[in-house]
Parts: sequence; C-alpha cells; structure tokens
Amino acid sequence: MINFIIKRKNIFLAGLLILTAVTASRVAAGFDIAVIKLIQSFPAAVFDYLSLFFTILGSGEVSGVITAVFAAFLFWRGNKRAAFYLLLFFGLSVAVELAMKFSVPQPKVFSEFRRGLKLPIAVYSPFTPFAYPSGHATRSVILTIIFFYAAHLKISGERRKKAAKAALVILCSLMLISRIYEGSHWPMDVLGGICLGAYLAAHIAIQFQKDNF
Repeated sequence: MINFIIKRKNIFLAGLLILTAVTASRVAAGFDIAVIKLIQSFPAAVFDYLSLFFTILGSGEVSGVITAVFAAFLFWRGNKRAAFYLLLFFGLSVAVELAMKFSVPQPKVFSEFRRGLKLPIAVYSPFTPFAYPSGHATRSVILTIIFFYAAHLKISGERRKKAAKAALVILCSLMLISRIYEGSHWPMDVLGGICLGAYLAAHIAIQFQKDNF
C-alpha cells in the first residue's frame, strides 16, 4: 500500500487540484447536498457519540500530540530524519489547509445540515471564511498512512499485523464519514482532505525509507 501511494503521489496532487477547481466553481454543490442528505438520513445516538469522539480525536490538539509523541519516539530510536520530516509535513498540512480555507470559496455547511452536537470538552477551531478542505480528513489520512506503514514493518505476526492495519483503516473511514454526518464538512471538503493528506503522507513515507525506518 505504501509503495502504491508513493508511486502515485502526483495523482493525489492532481486530484487535489481538480477537486479544488471543481469546488471553487461550485458545480459540485448538488453532489455535496445529495451526499450529506444521504448520510444524515440514518440518525442514531450511537452515530452522534461516534461523531463527537472523532471530532475530538481528529482535532489539531489531539492529532498534534499524537504526531509529536510518535516523532519523539522516532527521534529516540535514532530515526531523526523521519522524526523531522513527520513534523515538517504535518505542520505543512495545517498551513496548506488554512491557506485554502481562506482562498477556496466553498461555503461552510448550511445550518440545516448541522447536527448541533455539543462537545464535552473544548477544542480549538480557528476562524476561516470557507470550509475546503477538511483538516480532520487531512490529518487523519496522514496519520493512518504513516501508522499503517509502521504496522507493516514493525508488528510481528501476520494476524496481528492485519488486525492493526484493519483497525487503522476502519478508524480513518469512520472519521471521514463522521465529518459529513455531523455536518462539519461537505463531501468535497473531505475528498480534498484525503488527497492532500495522501500526497503529504507519501513524502513523509519517502523520508522514512531514506532513514531506514
């Protein structure tokens, strides 16, 4: 999977550019509304609780701490190059996300589609005039790909390795869906975040390989 992503990193970049142009033109507005209506047509308390959990898990604070801890672990193991580039590209993802949210005219999700869920704890959410791309999606994809790579290399036993990979994919998928279900982002925002995250994760993985992780 990692080599697949690395070899096709420019496809993810092209996908991001195409999605950005389509989103800015607003020709996908009907698609966004149709998909968010479909996903929200199955409301349930368990989905609300899951959305709250994933909102906190994917927040800048929590995902940033997870990234910093993993970078510290890499540094301690002697993979200083991998640690540096993990932090660099994770920080770059935030910078690119914010720049796009100030420049790509994708309106935030209409109030009628917001679930109005109340977080049990406060998380920081910087003001941006637009919604594209989803930062939660970007960060989640980056961490999922990197931890998937780590699981493939460092976990012994095929069954445990497969279980860890499956858990990562399931968690990431639920994170992505929850952003739409909760009404925090349009589907196009999430798709843009996936492409941005995959492109940056590919560059992180390349540095991991160069550092013999």
